Parts: sequence; structure tokens; C-alpha cells
Amino acid sequence: MTSDDRPTFRLPDATDWNDLVGDLGLNANQAHELRILLQHVEADVQAFADRSATRDERRELVDALKAFSKALGKLEMVVRDHLPELSEALPHAAAAAIGNMLTVTEIERILGTTLAVDGLEYLSGRDFEVGTAFARQAQGVAAGPELLGHMLRRIHQPVEDWLEENRSNKGGRPRDQIRLYHISKLAQKSDVLIGEPPTSSGEFLRLCTEVVGQCGLETVGLRDAVERALGVRES
Repeated sequence: MTSDDRPTFRLPDATDWNDLVGDLGLNANQAHELRILLQHVEADVQAFADRSATRDERRELVDALKAFSKALGKLEMVVRDHLPELSEALPHAAAAAIGNMLTVTEIERILGTTLAVDGLEYLSGRDFEVGTAFARQAQGVAAGPELLGHMLRRIHQPVEDWLEENRSNKGGRPRDQIRLYHISKLAQKSDVLIGEPPTSSGEFLRLCTEVVGQCGLETVGLRDAVERALGVRES
């Protein structure tokens, strides 16, 4: 990979982050979700930049990912088919751990409820995770298997998407690939971040423009990139 093609993705610094949250009007939950999303994208981009696999090595990696996807699919089926039994039999410690692995917003969306957390509006960063831990664990005990099923789908869907997208992958400049990947991850969280499904205009395009720009990626031609990313996601 040449220096010109190396991804330029970067996390916003503290000042840029505060500006981004303020410009988008994000509440504490939304800001927390966006921070986690960007951290995941950064890790994936770094792995992409560091990877130099040969064709044979890539085939082995893809085969491993296919096996992983198959195993996740089987586990999803087990949880779905045995939800009542697991709700009764799952140890409390295991159920609490499931709740602890999900965010407040995710639990509220899955269960259609609002978690009661004192001083939620004053929490951020690490304090947010610690301050909401008991409420998340309690919901895990109450609905662990149901939450697990949704969590497995959240893990499995990007793997399925990646395998599907790479069936016809013919390459392209890394920066373009990174931007499309970034947009696709924002699309997956669109309901949480802006309260509506992703489209190639309106609030989602504004979200992409603000976030992509603050992360050091090109915003010229972004509408076309959003249309491409959503087209891949919806195919």
C-alpha cells in the first residue's frame, strides 16, 4: 500500500468531539453510541492498514470468517428456538453479563422500555458505563436470552454483510473503501443517532458529512458515496 493510498481516518480530538456533539445536537446516550462506533471503526481501519495478506492467506482468513459466521448462525437459531427454556435456566451471572455487554440505548430499543438511571444526563465516557452498569445487569437478569439474541444478530450481521460485499469486491482505493465502510456503520446506528432510517439526503446525509469530515475523510462527493453505501447495505 503506497503512502498516498493509506487510510487517513482519525478520531476527533477533544475540541472537535465537543463541536461535533454540539453541532449534531446529540444527547448523552447518542454521544456515547457514536463514540463507541468511531472507536470500532478506528480499530477496523487500523487492522486494514496493517494487513498485508497474500492471496492464499486471504483465502484462509475468509474461510475462517465463513466458519465463524456459520457458528453464529447456529447459536442464533438455538437461542431463538429455546428462548422460553433459556429464560428459565440461564444462570443469573450469565444473564447479568449479557446485560452488561449492551448499552443503555440498545437495551431500551430491544425491550421497548426506558431504564431508570439517576443522574444519567451528567454521565459521560467511562463514568457512563460504570453509572449504568447495575441497570444494564438487572435487565440482563430479567431478559438475558432475548437480549442475547439481538446481540448475536448485531455481531452476525456485519460479518454476513462483509462476506456478501466481498464476493464481488474488485478493489478500489483504500480511502474510498474506508469511507464507504464508515458510512455503512453510521447507517447501522442511524435510528439511535438521528431517530430515523438512513437515506441519501436530510439528517443522515448531514450526520455523515459532519462525522466523516471530523474523522479526516473526504466529504467531496459524499452524497454519491452515501447512495453507494446504502445500496450495498440494502442489496
